[in-house]
Amino acid sequence: MVHRLDKRTNQSAPCAAGLTSILKPGALRVPHWHPNAWELDYCFQGKARFWITGPDNTRNPVKQVVDLEPGQLVFIPQGWFHAIKCVSTSDLRLLLTFNSGMPTDIGIPVGLDGMGNNVFAQTFSVSPEVFNNFNKNNKFFAPGS
Repeated sequence: MVHRLDKRTNQSAPCAAGLTSILKPGALRVPHWHPNAWELDYCFQGKARFWITGPDNTRNPVKQVVDLEPGQLVFIPQGWFHAIKCVSTSDLRLLLTFNSGMPTDIGIPVGLDGMGNNVFAQTFSVSPEVFNNFNKNNKFFAPGS
């Protein structure tokens, strides 16, 4: 479930956006990045695990796993790849803020659907058939198991 405040819902929000996100236990916000915004997330309820990766100032990869509990914040730089999982037994409630009035989002399912199996097969040195049964419908959230 998502509630949103951005340029689509309020024209007086030209340079920032915020939304609340509720994830059920075990649910995953699929790996994605925001090409036009950084992200600052605040945990209201539950526990989250964030996987965050991107380049440092010398283009070396930075890999972080951050666990978040109520009252804590996490910052994700613009363009950095990240995923969020609810690791608690209760719902996870987050406030997500962005420094863009219209933050964009590109995730793995969108990329796979848009580029096709052959591009990903060459990238990972596997057969294109490996990707035939991948669920490309989970554009934003993958339910918990």
